[in-house]
Amino acid sequence: MNNVIKALLVLLVLFLVYKFVANPTQIEGGNPGLYKNGQEVLVISKYALFRQIHPGDVVTFSYKPELSSIAEVSAVAGDRVSEKTYYMSNEELKEEFVPLGFVLVRFDQKSHLRAIPAVQITGLVWYSFK
Repeated sequence: MNNVIKALLVLLVLFLVYKFVANPTQIEGGNPGLYKNGQEVLVISKYALFRQIHPGDVVTFSYKPELSSIAEVSAVAGDRVSEKTYYMSNEELKEEFVPLGFVLVRFDQKSHLRAIPAVQITGLVWYSFK
């Protein structure tokens, strides 16, 4: 009986780590400039969201129910925008600073900057492997 309790505790801890700390995710199709061959497995940290997001971080975010994406953070709220033009809700904006509550992301090296609400960020990429 003691071994059954230990096994259940181990399963509970593994479930909690998977659900609330980090989980592996495979990226299909890749993200040119971020992940080259489209078959990488990423370890996404949910715990890391309790720290401040910085430019250069690769984040996952939800922009539609049941649909997530991955992008590199270019600027955070209050940062000066170097390109002076970015998109928010498909509207072109020409602002000098990133609005409060938003981060600017770039999906790949050729795409335009997009402003997304910071609350839509669901994870931070910890590690990538093939």
